[in-house]
Amino acid sequence: MKKLLTILILACTIGFSVFAQDKNVETDKSQVEQVMLKKGSLILKEFIPFKTESKITGEILKVTDVTNGSSLYGLRLTHFYYNSKYDSGESTGLLDAKEIDSVIATLEYVSKTLPTFTKETPYTEIIYKSNSGITIGAYHSDGEQNIFLKFDYKDTVYISASSLDSFTNFFKDAKTKMQGMGAKF
Repeated sequence: MKKLLTILILACTIGFSVFAQDKNVETDKSQVEQVMLKKGSLILKEFIPFKTESKITGEILKVTDVTNGSSLYGLRLTHFYYNSKYDSGESTGLLDAKEIDSVIATLEYVSKTLPTFTKETPYTEIIYKSNSGITIGAYHSDGEQNIFLKFDYKDTVYISASSLDSFTNFFKDAKTKMQGMGAKF
């Protein structure tokens, strides 16, 4: 009887813990992605070609909820990667318009900080992680310095530190274009 009671209590405890787990775990999403995933809405998506920098193509994304007329803007980034003949493809990421200022601030901080590192400076990373999971930053290792944009575990774009100004201007120009279209920052 004691064994039966112990087994019953154990089974109930395990059962409750399984059912208590949240099955609707929300992954990180940008505001634009959240609107696009909204059910029961009529959504208009416009992809406006922007420009390419360091093998990264940018498009301005305007998402409009037709039912209430509200619009959100974002910067859609695309990169073609090739890891092997069996592993290649296109990576896409999205930055909300409101995140662009943080990316620019990160890259400006990198621009001021990287030149202060010497060969003796230990391995150092500076990173900004977006709501949708894109990581933008820089690293210093044994005197080598690079900028990077990581889409996911398969695709990281490495950019020479000498291209930092043009990479920063890519985001500044995107912000200017979105502002001209009516985006709020």
